[in-house]
Amino acid sequence: MRELKKIVFFLIIVTALLLVPSICKATDYTVSDEDTFRSTVESAVTGDVVKLTKDIVLTSPITITDKIITIDGNGHSISADDTWASGTQGNQSLITVSTGGNVTLKNLTLKNSKKYGVQAFDTGYVILDGVTLTNNKYGGALVNGGNLEIVDVTLGRNGEDDNVGIEISRGESAQRDPVVIMNGTLASSESENVFWIAQNDNLEKFTVENTEDSEYKLLSNGNQIFVADENNQILYASNESEKEIEISPDESIESAIITIEYDGETTQFAVNKGDKLSSLDLTEIKDGVEGKTFVEFRLESANGKVFSENTPINEDILLVAVYKDTPKEEVKEPEKELDKSDKNGLENTEVVIATAMAIVALIGLVELKKNK
Repeated sequence: MRELKKIVFFLIIVTALLLVPSICKATDYTVSDEDTFRSTVESAVTGDVVKLTKDIVLTSPITITDKIITIDGNGHSISADDTWASGTQGNQSLITVSTGGNVTLKNLTLKNSKKYGVQAFDTGYVILDGVTLTNNKYGGALVNGGNLEIVDVTLGRNGEDDNVGIEISRGESAQRDPVVIMNGTLASSESENVFWIAQNDNLEKFTVENTEDSEYKLLSNGNQIFVADENNQILYASNESEKEIEISPDESIESAIITIEYDGETTQFAVNKGDKLSSLDLTEIKDGVEGKTFVEFRLESANGKVFSENTPINEDILLVAVYKDTPKEEVKEPEKELDKSDKNGLENTEVVIATAMAIVALIGLVELKKNK
């Protein structure tokens, strides 16, 4: 039995030693030009990190498959060279993550692509963390049957005509439905089509997920998806679509969109159906209009009927905030102090001096008479 234990222990040690090289394989690489970047990404293995030390200009697309790597831009950019072939055929995204690929892009700007900045294709998984997507001809990012996880994304203007921030689609060669995961925050310089749901391809349904700790949330009212912040205020909305939208993990919870018009502004909030207006922080709307006092909300679709903040909301509604002018406070003149001094034209001190002098003069007059 003791010999058997020794043999088992020996085998465990040998196995551990054999695993050490594979555990230690992960390497950090630094690159400063296209050729080095391309060859490093191609030869990288799971766990490797490719760090940019300069901006990289690509002359053709890069596709990454069957590995888990990180591309750290260190604040630099990847863009398309002017000689890059133009046209609409084929893959022309700067970076495409495809079959079995899992790539984290961080601290990086993707710009000037002939199509998209980055594409998550089929089983490809893309994580965007500290990534800016701007001035890409077709759109910032394409979720083409793949998975796109948003940790920290900033969208500039993308799209040749209309703005297209993140496009959700399924091309002919994609074998699965796309998935978008919100795991942080999303900012955009444009308000329209921050998400674009493709209409003319094989897309029939897609899934949007929210991680448990995500600051922002992706919501849906059936034919659109919305980006809501930590206060449930809607920041961005997609185009309207007849595609089937699945929300995960809260598949049983449906959202209602509240649109509020106030003082020439419009804002939106998302609530779970059955929630009430009183659950929202409406301080900015109620107290933020200078010179006016909030009175009530009125339901636009019901000819201005007053809407109670404790009414359960089970459908999208449009509310108008009603105000009245705040009455100006009357400015009171300060009360004048009563003048209690003698009204003889002399100040109190002068009266005392004059009285003393008169007494002295009177005494002098009496003495003068005695001496006579």
